[in-house]
Amino acid sequence: MNPDLARATDAITRLLTELGPGTCPEAVAAAVREACEDLRGSPVGALPELVERLARARLTADARDDRPVADPDGPVSQQACRAAGTGTPAT
Repeated sequence: MNPDLARATDAITRLLTELGPGTCPEAVAAAVREACEDLRGSPVGALPELVERLARARLTADARDDRPVADPDGPVSQQACRAAGTGTPAT
């Protein structure tokens, strides 16, 4: 496993723990992957922190609208999982 992939995996693990049960792992992985792509060209030393922060912000944006990502029956969680190609969140 290359160091960048290991850091991305660490970010996914931390975000899943933080967001709690019912959070769709595929949606978190997709958010981290998209953040990596969007931040390409950023200073390498800052990249892990920036990627995690951007992914967290995107994943929790809907929570401010009273639709938490970690709600297994909520529209955000279901929609994010469908977009990630799984159809259902983790339990």
